[in-house]
Amino acid sequence: MTNQLPNFLNYVFLNQLREQMGAPLVEYSSGHKPNYLTKAELEELASRGLDIDIKDVRFLPDGTAAYKDSRILIHIRDINSYMGYDPSLPKFHFSDCTTIQKMRNNDRIERYVASTRRDGKFNITYMNRMPPQSELRELLVCKYCLSKISYKGYSTFGRQKEAIFGAFALDEYFKVYPQNYLMTQPRYTDLTAPQNIYSSDWPIISRKIRQSRGWKCESCGGDYGKVEYQKFLDVHHKDGMKNNNSPENLMALCKKCHADEFQHAHIKNSPGFREHQAILQNIPKPIS
Repeated sequence: MTNQLPNFLNYVFLNQLREQMGAPLVEYSSGHKPNYLTKAELEELASRGLDIDIKDVRFLPDGTAAYKDSRILIHIRDINSYMGYDPSLPKFHFSDCTTIQKMRNNDRIERYVASTRRDGKFNITYMNRMPPQSELRELLVCKYCLSKISYKGYSTFGRQKEAIFGAFALDEYFKVYPQNYLMTQPRYTDLTAPQNIYSSDWPIISRKIRQSRGWKCESCGGDYGKVEYQKFLDVHHKDGMKNNNSPENLMALCKKCHADEFQHAHIKNSPGFREHQAILQNIPKPIS
């Protein structure tokens, strides 16, 4: 004979007590399994750090970033240089700060990869080198992240902010915010993410997109159908990933409108932009 527990949901007294406590009724599923880090992941974490997919990042109620049952760090791996200058290294993040929110709102969060390294070193790939080169580099913490969780009293306008920023150490951070945190689970890791570069057939794709959009800027409506004007119509990747050539991710934009897009101000330094500015008054626009 098998003993079976009674259904306590049928007990009026217990239900009344639960309602008085304001406790919600949570459905239980016997197939539920806590999303813990695996043994292999824990071993990798204990040695050189664990690289994970950005799509699996979640933000805890305290604002910190987490993967499974572990708090993690996120950063941009692929960096570029413009006009012959090396870019400054990106900051690493541990919270849902204003920078992360801005990148998410502009559909550019896919640029980030995640890591649980605790030595302050991150995989960075220099895309301006031929071929692209990956290196372990030390990155600085994001000040907006410090402000987001008021780390050690850090405030954007506080007197001690520079001292707190300069003394930041990951070992101390993980003492305050323990790395292990039971969590239900980004998309790529800094080792597995495809390099953020144009595909070999990009010139063909670019022309097809501009043709399919009628050689018109999808922002200002300018008509770039004339052969001599076609070079001033670009194709923009909405999510910032040059390897994502799905039609819904691509926009035909004139150089002026392209330069106005999030994180595209560098286009204004190009000769093509200045040449476009000189003939802008000749471009037919829709009648309003």
